[in-house]
Amino acid sequence: QPSAGRPVAKPYEPAIDATFRRVLGTDALGRDVAARVLWGGRRSLAIGAAAAALLFAIGTLLGAAAGHLGGVVDAAISRAIEVVLCFPAFFLVLCAVAWTDPDVVPVQVSIALVIALVGWTTTARLVRAEALRVGASGHVLAARALGLSPLRVLALHVLPNSIGPAIVAFGFAAGGAIGIESSLAFLGLGADVSIPSWGALVGAARGADQSWAWIAPGAAVFLAVLAWVLVAEAARTALEPRGRAGASA
Repeated sequence: QPSAGRPVAKPYEPAIDATFRRVLGTDALGRDVAARVLWGGRRSLAIGAAAAALLFAIGTLLGAAAGHLGGVVDAAISRAIEVVLCFPAFFLVLCAVAWTDPDVVPVQVSIALVIALVGWTTTARLVRAEALRVGASGHVLAARALGLSPLRVLALHVLPNSIGPAIVAFGFAAGGAIGIESSLAFLGLGADVSIPSWGALVGAARGADQSWAWIAPGAAVFLAVLAWVLVAEAARTALEPRGRAGASA
């Protein structure tokens, strides 16, 4: 009969003192490192995907509008891109974390929003260039000759054929957002101590007695960013016209 207050392993679990019960060991407080790495991935991956999705939407719409409508719209969006590029993303994220009340806006939401509001420029420039190319194609000229409104031509013909570069940029943006979030958590900014994240786990392993504990969360950050980059490269290869022509040949 186990003594009161002592943890007891369930029938299907390894023994409490089994060496393989905690594969990656425990931290200074006795918490399972493997479980915290898996749980912390939810935060890092969610912020990366949310920020990339937001900047994908913003950059695609503004870039397609600038390339297709031209004139004042193109000039205004181009100047906005130049202004946003003057501000470093990491500095703005630091400001957002410092000035945002976590009780009003969750820190994860503010980080994703700032990354999206700063990072949409690359996607917009790529989509704008593609929209200029698509706008000179025959089917777009034919749609204009038939009397379709500029917005209808944009929605039906230009935007669907200009979204390829944005898909590639989505993968790179998601990897970059994960890196920014992990850097903030490593510095102790924007991290809730009750919710583990990969950057916070790496930062907590700076003590001499826990110098090995950074390996698992650090490898998780590296593999997540690498996976998004590989997805972006695969999308670039699949969407490249010469690559499709070579594959069909």
